[in-house]
Amino acid sequence: MRGVPTLPSSPPRRNRFLAAVAEYRYYITRLLRGIQTYRRTGRSPDDAYQSMLALHCRTQGLSNDMLAWLLKTKHRPVTFPHTNGVLGNLTGADLDKITNAVREDGYYIFPHVLPPDVCQRLLEFALIAECKPVSEAGVLPGSVYQRERPAAETYRFSEQSLLEIPDVQKLITDYSILALAHLYVGVPPILDLIAMWWSTAFAREASSESAQLYHFDMDRIRWLKFFFYLTDVGPENGPHCFVAKSHKRKGQPLHLLKRGYVRIPDADIETYYPADDIKEITGPTGTMFVADTRAFHKGKPLKEGDRLILQFEFTNSLFGGAYTKGSLEPHFDPHLLALAARYKRIYSKFSLQVTS
Repeated sequence: MRGVPTLPSSPPRRNRFLAAVAEYRYYITRLLRGIQTYRRTGRSPDDAYQSMLALHCRTQGLSNDMLAWLLKTKHRPVTFPHTNGVLGNLTGADLDKITNAVREDGYYIFPHVLPPDVCQRLLEFALIAECKPVSEAGVLPGSVYQRERPAAETYRFSEQSLLEIPDVQKLITDYSILALAHLYVGVPPILDLIAMWWSTAFAREASSESAQLYHFDMDRIRWLKFFFYLTDVGPENGPHCFVAKSHKRKGQPLHLLKRGYVRIPDADIETYYPADDIKEITGPTGTMFVADTRAFHKGKPLKEGDRLILQFEFTNSLFGGAYTKGSLEPHFDPHLLALAARYKRIYSKFSLQVTS
């Protein structure tokens, strides 16, 4: 009919299928080549990392689960002298219970808190140590955080400065933490990240730079994060928000994953997930929880006060995003140095310095 534009016809189904096959082959080839490079050099080519991300989004997590299964066949488990520590005097049944809870819901909150004296010492460090203010405008020059006059949404401490803290050295050698990480990732874990930061009410709006919009993490193949609140965190102080069960295979709708590795507005999350599955984790100073942050999550923008949080990440492989090696110095806790020599894989991201 004249005056009625014709719409382009859809590609034949066979052509769409062949295009999809070619796309998968492209990403898989780059991923496999990158894994070979990683085995030789310990570093992942960026195109291989991007391929891992693309495959995760297209398979709704199946590709990462397959890689995790393959890694599990390559590494024998290790044993620790005991499984007691800050997480509790954990039995095998306790570890299974916590691990199963994380596998089902994606997170687990411990019933007790980090010792107050540890929290106090970490807080005192965070009030005098230099850190990097980060805002939507970018990273500002390093400074000491002024609680009464915040100048940015987030203040981050360097990993090496955190590694120098005796309490951090004790926590990263805590057998309850190591045992839980081992059981969840399925192989002797690698300590991938030590982080601590202040979140402030400077902007009072969601900051993408401060991870205050929903997103999923995908730096590694599989991992478990340990969180420690070092200040009281209520609904107004930036609680960690977590979408339960969204870490599972097919736990994230393709419609959202097709957007790629991006921030997701709250309204979209609320459209796809029931309100009961959208959790806000609040608690007093010392609150401890673990999470598989393959799930959608964010830090809620602060309306008042500030929040100090310590975080560790343990992974099954350093393949993936770029990382910076740290250094275990001769003056560190002898127990840490002994474990680094005994469990080389766990601390393999860190160079072990020895005295001559």
